[in-house]
Amino acid sequence: MYNFYCNPNLPTKTKLLFVKHLLPRYLNGIPDAEFTALLDCNKYLDNNKVIIETGCGASTIALMYLAALTNCIYINWDPSELKQNEIKNVVIGIINSGILPVVFATKMLMDSVFVSATSDDDHLGILAFSKERDLDICMAFLDGYHSIRNVKYEVKCILSAKHHPNDVVIAIDDADLRYEHTNTGLINIQRKKLGLKPIEIEQDTSKTFGDAVKDELSIFINDTVLNNKPQWSYRVLTEIVKQYNKDIVDDETSMYYSTDKAAMITNGLEDANKNLNRFLPILLEKT
Repeated sequence: MYNFYCNPNLPTKTKLLFVKHLLPRYLNGIPDAEFTALLDCNKYLDNNKVIIETGCGASTIALMYLAALTNCIYINWDPSELKQNEIKNVVIGIINSGILPVVFATKMLMDSVFVSATSDDDHLGILAFSKERDLDICMAFLDGYHSIRNVKYEVKCILSAKHHPNDVVIAIDDADLRYEHTNTGLINIQRKKLGLKPIEIEQDTSKTFGDAVKDELSIFINDTVLNNKPQWSYRVLTEIVKQYNKDIVDDETSMYYSTDKAAMITNGLEDANKNLNRFLPILLEKT
């Protein structure tokens, strides 16, 4: 289905963006600036570990690339098997087109695991998976169901699976959203398509997704102190955030889908000023 042909002498990041720009809209939900920011997390990753992602789309290609680059296993959780299979088709297109070295691109596909379930599934979710498989996670990208409750749960799962003393990057998409337990923006844009009235659910909007993640990391750090475990600290990767904020100003994907974005803002699915704050990469490191 995908025939990717471009100048083989282009930088790898440019070639991956070329692939991203040819994806269908339902897979191309993040800005180019966020895609490249994920790639820039490479310098903080350990080799031979595990990279996980909740949600599936353009970001999946970036993370599969990082996993192959660092000899990591990539694991994806998304209830849509359709999206996961389409991403596999994209990588097969990369292999067939020779955009990346064939052996490397094949490794991207072969070292990836796709779980067609939500991250909190009792039998297939992150926690269930980690009980039977040793998940030595070095990076996690949280882009699943957008609610504070779900984001906090995913962080707890990541930290409970952390048996080894390696650092871990936790990156959050839509970090400035404030849905406590129900993503009314997503629900209302679907209800509008069905000719139904929007819903209003009372929620605590005092904290963002980013705030919730920092709270969970603080609890984890305090717990290690109280129990005389190895000490940890966390910090926002400000150099990546600064580059993201610079790149987002002239972001091609955001401009191309500007009409679509305007509708999402009107229905509360996105915030009008969110692009500058939507991506938050945090490094949890051993002190």
